[in-house]
Amino acid sequence: MHKRIAVIGKSLLATAILLVAFIPTACTTKQSTTTPFSTVGMITQSKNIASGTFIVGGGGYRDIVFNVDALSMYKVQLTGYFHVTGGAQNDIEAFIIDDTVYSSWSQGRSVTPLYNTGRKTYAEIKFDMPASSRRYHLVFNNVFSGSVKTIQAEIEMKYFIKAPTTTTDTTSPE
Repeated sequence: MHKRIAVIGKSLLATAILLVAFIPTACTTKQSTTTPFSTVGMITQSKNIASGTFIVGGGGYRDIVFNVDALSMYKVQLTGYFHVTGGAQNDIEAFIIDDTVYSSWSQGRSVTPLYNTGRKTYAEIKFDMPASSRRYHLVFNNVFSGSVKTIQAEIEMKYFIKAPTTTTDTTSPE
């Protein structure tokens, strides 16, 4: 009887050791392999994309072109707002598309923009641009309306660039 209890005890002990060894591995979540973005050695830059007041005719649109260079610009973001007056609904649609999609859209094809406000009288924009070097279009679309719209907009592109490195000339004159 004591021998049988000792065997069962050893068996339970072995099972417990296996469970203790296995459980932490089975319950551990996978760690992310992406490194967080650090602003050390970076300088913040901004560029106006749309600033001031402009008119968009009935049935028309306003196309504002801007470029993103992923090799020198990091964490590019479009931020700002627009306000619309004119027409029965005082609204306009603003969206962001790249050059390829713009070509299709301007030919009347249905497209999926990267960002779309929908038809708004007022909208705040805060959009993280893709990390790819491309030419983009911020379009204020009034194609759906026969009324002229006046848009007041303040939209800028914010991004980081690497700080210039300074080198010291350590050579001695001869």
